[in-house]
Amino acid sequence: MTDLAWSTIRNDTIDRFQGQTPRPDDEAPIIDVFEVHPQLVLRAIDETADALAAGKITWAWSILRSRLERGTEALREATVDTGSERQKRIRNAKTWINNAGLHYEHEHHVEAELFGDDYSRGPLTDYDDPKLRAELIAYWREQRPRGEQAERDFEAWNAKCAADHQLVLETKHSPSAEAVTSSTDVEHSSETARVPEGEPEPEPVIVGADEDIAW
Repeated sequence: MTDLAWSTIRNDTIDRFQGQTPRPDDEAPIIDVFEVHPQLVLRAIDETADALAAGKITWAWSILRSRLERGTEALREATVDTGSERQKRIRNAKTWINNAGLHYEHEHHVEAELFGDDYSRGPLTDYDDPKLRAELIAYWREQRPRGEQAERDFEAWNAKCAADHQLVLETKHSPSAEAVTSSTDVEHSSETARVPEGEPEPEPVIVGADEDIAW
């Protein structure tokens, strides 16, 4: 079966199906599949011929049509699933770029995260191709200025915090602050030296004529 012309395949298959010829209702859909997925038809012919030779089936062409209908449906589902999963992973990759990847400085680090490298796989390893890489790197370049601005804002905030801290230290140890502290201490000392209110002051001792003096 090296020749993929349907006429050749048809004649060979009739021999393998023990002389059975296809009905038009069976042959037409088989040809439709053959034009798109010839290898799928060839594998189904082999499986059907084996089943016929083993006595498991009777009408080989009808079984072949049924096999191909199930096979093409599975192919469509697999294609849809693969496409959906690919799109989902691309969306997730763009979300990652928006949230984290925009802080990466070099594009090859972004590629390693998304497509993997010599040490690990990435979420898009199975879908890697130059076009997709170029698309996502272009998207990263669009988002990168936001990351750079966030980094500048963070550095400015750190610098302001350091300046505020230094100002507090300088104010605390300035001469005026020390003078205020010293005068406050003096006032506090004088206050504590005063006699508390309510306590009588001691009477002065007066030496006078009224005192009896022993001679």
